[in-house]
Amino acid sequence: MFSLHAFFANTPNGFYAHDSDSAIAQIRVFSFISFTLILAVTLSPVVHATPLTFDDALRLSSSYAPILSASHAEIEAASRNSENAGALPDPKGFLGVNNFPLNGMDRFRFNAPDMTMQEIGVMQEIPNRAKRDARVAASIANIEKNRALHHLNVITTKQQTAEAWLECFYLNQKIILLDALSAENRLLEAVTHANIAAGDALPADALMARTEDAALADRRDDLTRDIAIAHSTLRRLIGDAAERPLAVSAPQWEAPFEQWRQIIGDHPQLLARYAEHKQMQAQIKEAEAEKKPDWGIELAYQRQRSSMENSNINMIMLRFSFTLPLFTETRQNPMIRARYAEETGHIAMIENERQMLAEVLEQDAARDSQNSAALQRLIQIWLPLLDEKIALQETAYAAGKAPLATVLDARRERIEMQLKKIDLEKERAQRRAQWALIFGERS
Repeated sequence: MFSLHAFFANTPNGFYAHDSDSAIAQIRVFSFISFTLILAVTLSPVVHATPLTFDDALRLSSSYAPILSASHAEIEAASRNSENAGALPDPKGFLGVNNFPLNGMDRFRFNAPDMTMQEIGVMQEIPNRAKRDARVAASIANIEKNRALHHLNVITTKQQTAEAWLECFYLNQKIILLDALSAENRLLEAVTHANIAAGDALPADALMARTEDAALADRRDDLTRDIAIAHSTLRRLIGDAAERPLAVSAPQWEAPFEQWRQIIGDHPQLLARYAEHKQMQAQIKEAEAEKKPDWGIELAYQRQRSSMENSNINMIMLRFSFTLPLFTETRQNPMIRARYAEETGHIAMIENERQMLAEVLEQDAARDSQNSAALQRLIQIWLPLLDEKIALQETAYAAGKAPLATVLDARRERIEMQLKKIDLEKERAQRRAQWALIFGERS
């Protein structure tokens, strides 16, 4: 079996070399090998299982999330309700007796001659054409509204999935980094023990290295907790597929904020509001149609006993009826004014939401610009400077000119910068993903 300890024991100076340059070189070589092995172990499940890519997660969320099934059912219900939106109300049948005597010789007789009449018939109420057309328009607008809300739910679900997937991905990147640094710390501790044995270091230096390793372990536990939380969200959105290992790379997005500013009115949240506005307009037309008369028709068969002919006389009754909207100012007009007031408030709410979305877009554009500048500066300036600082501190420590604490402090600064780099990448990816999923942009 391959042994790192044996590997360094067989080097020309041995693992416990006292030579300063050799010790530093061993630390760097061991750090590289440790990072390579840890990365291989961490990613080994990917070889044996299909990785869960970002696009896979989005696709799965579109078919798994219960909220999407619920909103799709709302579309189906609205479609079914529209099938009879313009239909006439059900006809009414009636059966009765006219001129039923309560006194006299023929009292309480259903067949009193020349008096009582039996009838059976049917009546149909017919709302005016404008009212029926408005109801059809309202049902169509209701379908459009539910489709817009479903689209908004799809986008929202994808945004939540994207955020959870990216959270898990970048937290895993942090764990890989900390594992590599922990392995490097263990080698530093071993070299420190060798230097203590040679009289080139103080016994307290070994405790400092172990303390640093314990601090890294604490941070790793925090990351493990955060991954479990993010993973629970991902599992809620895509189900058992969340158990698959994540892909080894994250997608990249462009950030055409200027283009997004021009099409902010196409935001799914506003599209849903536009559909609601159409429904309100149809309701206004229906309220206005109340000022037009409805009408109805009745057809009945009647029968009456004739004393002269001593037989039943059969008759047909045909009658038309209509409403009389004579008092519109106190009956229909208040309802119409109420509907117009609701529309005015809805239009104002749409504009308010548009302005709020534009504000969020501007804020995210500013954050993205600052984020990109900070990330570029960190990669091009901060990390190279810290690597150089660590190299100088390691050389000084190996030469006995600096305490171990200076090496650990320099390494701690680099760790913080490396973790900050991952945080900046995650924040930028999540922010761009949110807007790209709304407007469909991907590099």
